[in-house]
Amino acid sequence: MVVVCKELSNGVLFPAVNLGTWQLQASDAGEVFSASFASGCRGLDGARYYTNEEELGPVLNQYCEGAGADGRVDLKKFGSMNTDHVPARFKVVTDDEYNANFVLPHGKPSDDRRIFVTTKIWPSDFDSEEKIRSSVEAHLKAYKRDQTDLILLHWPGPHCNLPNFTEEQMKDPKNAETRLGAWKVLEKLYREKKTRAIGVSNFMPQHLTPLIEDIKKRAADITAPSVPVMCNQVEGSPWIQGFRDIVEVCDNNNIAISVYRPIGGRRRPEKGPIVAEIAAKYKKPEGNVLIRWALQKGFVVLPKTSKPDRARSNMDLFSFQIEDQDMKTLDGLFMSKSDPTQDPYAIA
Repeated sequence: MVVVCKELSNGVLFPAVNLGTWQLQASDAGEVFSASFASGCRGLDGARYYTNEEELGPVLNQYCEGAGADGRVDLKKFGSMNTDHVPARFKVVTDDEYNANFVLPHGKPSDDRRIFVTTKIWPSDFDSEEKIRSSVEAHLKAYKRDQTDLILLHWPGPHCNLPNFTEEQMKDPKNAETRLGAWKVLEKLYREKKTRAIGVSNFMPQHLTPLIEDIKKRAADITAPSVPVMCNQVEGSPWIQGFRDIVEVCDNNNIAISVYRPIGGRRRPEKGPIVAEIAAKYKKPEGNVLIRWALQKGFVVLPKTSKPDRARSNMDLFSFQIEDQDMKTLDGLFMSKSDPTQDPYAIA
């Protein structure tokens, strides 16, 4: 068995494909996890805001590697996947190499984890170190772990999709100060070995660049050295290309980009003949072509599903390669940098 990964700036291996868990119920998780892991998936993308970590943690903890002790599912019994066409920005490692990487950067965790799990901190917790720590501890308790794999700040601040956030809050200049304070708490958690990696989500240049500048200024602090941003998660599909403005910033600062809604999400228009024609050319489902498009741009992908068949299909991503002209055609479907109902650019 092999795993396709992106190496983060601190050496931690981040799976190229992570199962998105937004709205995933515990009743569906067992079959979806089995289908995903059997097809080569080794990562989950979650968040405290999803309110399902307490349900999904016990389901995930049924999976191990080895003898299948205590009735748990032995991951080594699962098959391998086709890796004939792995994009250049990713690396292929054996299961043993992938599992051994969990010792980075702080030493071997207390559990026998084999699945990389991301969690996110909601903006309403940003103003309190106590609330951030409580959120992280709740995640660790749910997954019976002593350290997280990756913690992200979920949004740069309040956004317009939720009724409890106002436009005044979105435009508040204090958002910059609050998210910097929240970032410094993540740095503390990293130095305390509570997390293997830290990053942000939905940060656009106006949010990310000042943060990077502050981190660089504090890098020489011997007592509390700053920690660099390792990942930025944004929305990304041919129609919604929120990453357009931040690719250069991330590339210049060795920040991995992961994308959610890679097949277009709720605001996706009818895919139309273009995607269908390209999918027919490669004899693949349309969704696979769209996810592969993001992978070929060098992005970690986070497709979500509650259906086992779709979970299996979503992992057939490295058996083909989209030709340059077809990539350009898909690029041309661009409609907007962001979902208008969840616009990170509108956050001060």
